[in-house]
Amino acid sequence: MTQRDAMRRRMRTAWSSGCRIRGMKYAPSRLLVLGVVLACLTSFVSCAKSEVAQKPERQPSAQPAASEARERLKTLRLRAEQGDAKAQFDLGSAYAEGQDVPQDTEQALVWLRKAAEQGHAEAQFTMGALYAQGAGVPKDDAQSAAWFIKAAEQGQVSAQVILGGLYGLGRGVTQDDVLASAWLRKAADQGDGTAQLLLGVMYSTGNKGVPQDAVEALKWTTLAAVRATGDDKQRSSDARDAFSKKMTTAQVADAKKRADEWTAAFEKRKQ
Repeated sequence: MTQRDAMRRRMRTAWSSGCRIRGMKYAPSRLLVLGVVLACLTSFVSCAKSEVAQKPERQPSAQPAASEARERLKTLRLRAEQGDAKAQFDLGSAYAEGQDVPQDTEQALVWLRKAAEQGHAEAQFTMGALYAQGAGVPKDDAQSAAWFIKAAEQGQVSAQVILGGLYGLGRGVTQDDVLASAWLRKAADQGDGTAQLLLGVMYSTGNKGVPQDAVEALKWTTLAAVRATGDDKQRSSDARDAFSKKMTTAQVADAKKRADEWTAAFEKRKQ
């Protein structure tokens, strides 16, 4: 597993640890969403700081691996200098991780920014996370949100979930429940369990973005109970069970039907 893969896994863990439904029937959905986004950003950027700004230098491997590493780096740098966005992202990541090159924060940011400016969604997401707490760049909520928007518009699901939280909070953007729920729905429709859980909780209370709707709340938490990972899986199950206890048999059956229809459509889209 690469350092970047490990960082992504820790980011997903951050979402799980950030989403705590304590006394759910009393928890306003906006506060839940905001708690998740803040926990995620804090944890992700802490990982980014350790990987990008604080990681000790690591020299290329000894011969014969060193020769292969030099060739990989030469080819990667050539592609990056020719404007290949993926190569720029990979080169920036290599400098961030000290992979085949000495760790270099400035070079990492140079190449990550080049990739992001060319529209590379992962690079855009990374820049958004770094600006969120000033990891290697000045802290700037507006810049952070701007990069998350660019990544989210390309379908980057983690950016969509975070952006839903940022609009709910009004952090770096004007507070807007409609946009908050819209971005969470985009992520939920991609099968993201955390987004499905949050959307379900939003429907349980209602706001300017979504009406209060017990059936939709149960539908989304039912889906989340299947698709969420880590602690979110149990929280989704708890939410589903708590909601269903307050509903009629007909409402529960309707929610199950909607969840089954969503799953069938989702699986068909994947084919």
